[in-house]
Amino acid sequence: MAWLRWLTFLAPVGIVAAAVWLTGEARHLIYRNDGDLIVATRTIPTSGNPLVPSTGTTREITELVFDRLLRLDDDLELRPHLAKSWEYQHHATVYLSDETNAVRVAAAIDAAKSRWSDWSLVTSVRDGRLLELVSSNPREDWLSQLVKEFAPPETLVSLQRVRLTVKEAVRRSLE
Repeated sequence: MAWLRWLTFLAPVGIVAAAVWLTGEARHLIYRNDGDLIVATRTIPTSGNPLVPSTGTTREITELVFDRLLRLDDDLELRPHLAKSWEYQHHATVYLSDETNAVRVAAAIDAAKSRWSDWSLVTSVRDGRLLELVSSNPREDWLSQLVKEFAPPETLVSLQRVRLTVKEAVRRSLE
């Protein structure tokens, strides 16, 4: 009967000791990201760009790898996913290939001030090779219209600029 008392006493103590030991071991675990993601598809994906998926297959694969900030609902309206909110900016920066082209494009836009209302353009400021434009209506395609009319493709620097502001909680989880 004494062995039953010892068992009754040692079982909870053993469970607590095991829990304490496992907690200590869990702190030493390291997240490993050297595994492979294997996806079987019927077609060959043409690119891995999550910003501009070229096919449905590419979109499906990039959704496995990248979690999106925004998503489209059934009515094709943008809805929050990881991002809680977002805003359209009235401000755009056009990067030109050299300062001569920047001067020429800025002068052409300034000369067309009578048509600024067509693009909802408020200000146009040149700073070296950069042209800073501000519109009163960010949802229209005012920037592409301006660039198409005043800045031929060969005068532009080929790049895409995306600015993300990472909130503190997300920043801490990435460190």
